[in-house]
Amino acid sequence: MAYPQKSFQLIHGDQLIHDLQPGKLSQRIVALFGKSYQQQLAACNEETALVKVTGYVGRPESAKKTRGEQFFFVNNRFIKSNYLNHAVSTAFEGLLPEGSYPFYVLFMEIDPKHIDVNVHPTKTEIKFDDERAVYAVVRSTVRQALGAHNLSPAIDFSSDVNVMNKLSAGNRDFQEAYRNEQFSNSLNKANLDNWEKLLHQEESSALRHGIENRPFIRFESALNREDAPHHFEERTVFQLHNKYVVRAVRDGLMIMDQEAVHERVLYEKFLLQMKGAVGNSQQSLFPQTVELSPADFALVMEVENEIKALGFRFEVFGKSAVLVSGIPADISGGEKELFEGLIEQFKIYQSELSIPLKENLARSLAKRAAIKSGQKLQKEEMEALVEGLFACNNPNFSPGGSPTFFIFDASKIENCFNR
Repeated sequence: MAYPQKSFQLIHGDQLIHDLQPGKLSQRIVALFGKSYQQQLAACNEETALVKVTGYVGRPESAKKTRGEQFFFVNNRFIKSNYLNHAVSTAFEGLLPEGSYPFYVLFMEIDPKHIDVNVHPTKTEIKFDDERAVYAVVRSTVRQALGAHNLSPAIDFSSDVNVMNKLSAGNRDFQEAYRNEQFSNSLNKANLDNWEKLLHQEESSALRHGIENRPFIRFESALNREDAPHHFEERTVFQLHNKYVVRAVRDGLMIMDQEAVHERVLYEKFLLQMKGAVGNSQQSLFPQTVELSPADFALVMEVENEIKALGFRFEVFGKSAVLVSGIPADISGGEKELFEGLIEQFKIYQSELSIPLKENLARSLAKRAAIKSGQKLQKEEMEALVEGLFACNNPNFSPGGSPTFFIFDASKIENCFNR
């Protein structure tokens, strides 16, 4: 990407992975990451007395759940910078789904006397003389690009890369603008936090009460006996705030996190399923094509058998695409969305955790296919969640280690009424 005017070839074994022709940066990005990027790029272009910033950022709605498509170049050398990454992230503030990471390729040109390249042995980290000023320029540049993108979303790939008009002319005092905006944001956030504390203080206190001594329960087959310690007195079940499933037990109320419970149920189901050769699948009436980057396509080919054991049905469809004709049975979602979500989540766990391949795939699919917090459930769905949790080998925690439930003791309820 640093040299789009140069041609490159990458050959792995006997397969030609990349055959990159000379061109503009926008063309190089599309050649590397796929044609879908052609419709999601917003051009960045800002120049100050200190630094010049050019490049592209991706649309907020095209952000992914995994890092890895964020690139900074200083004087055409690739660098890593959590500080500048934060500048870009704050420019996207309020535009991204939680836990998503935007695509960007940003080039900075700066006088070498203002940087120190000897702070890391591999030269991938550098230090700026005035980090706050550079931070403010990068942040403002990205915000301008996003603003211009809302007005003119299409990019003409036959023209030069810097096709979007600036929203303002001339240099501006970026540090002053940055300080003013930060101050305004902090005031708005403080007001919002105060209202939230006022509205939810009692509710939050009640939920926290009793969590420290939350009991562990082993759901054995004897649970159905009348003398079981947490036998249900009745089959009443309801949903609280579209997040929690609540059901009465003999010694109080069991409050379950619907997302954590469903993740646990699906995770154990998928692990068991992968012990067989092929998992149960629901066939699609309209198979969908999933375009992948060369790296993701190679990854899919490496774990093809394991993905099919989960219940996916797909076949190679072109150079770096697959045709998905079936997804695992009894889970909802579109073929394309579910398949892409599995690969993205797999890469996240692959970079963050040291777990076996099959466990990674089972956790990844459970994470992406599970019922989400905020989703309204029917009574039958809630009862199925409870029954599924009882059948799990480890019902107390989600695959990620968060609690699936806690018991709000009847004695604590009585204490609230001074009994």
